[in-house]
Amino acid sequence: MTETSAGSCSHEQKNLAHLQDAEIECVFELGRTVIELRAAKALKVGDLVTMDRKVGEPHELRLNGVVFAYGEAVVMQDRMVVRITSMTDHP
Repeated sequence: MTETSAGSCSHEQKNLAHLQDAEIECVFELGRTVIELRAAKALKVGDLVTMDRKVGEPHELRLNGVVFAYGEAVVMQDRMVVRITSMTDHP
């Protein structure tokens, strides 16, 4: 990195510092499926809906709609949490 690009990197970091507390949407999707409207209208408490993911398969962690990492669902006390298992090559 040249001195000029190093300087502009530092300048860019200073310009973006105020964004560090900005909130972004974080989504951990367990799976998806497509069902017919007829089947959706017939769903009732206790029914099972099969998703496209298999048990043990990594799930996507998305930040503002962009895949950021992969992880697994874990229960901690009374909450579902995400254990990061791998990261994507994000900017």
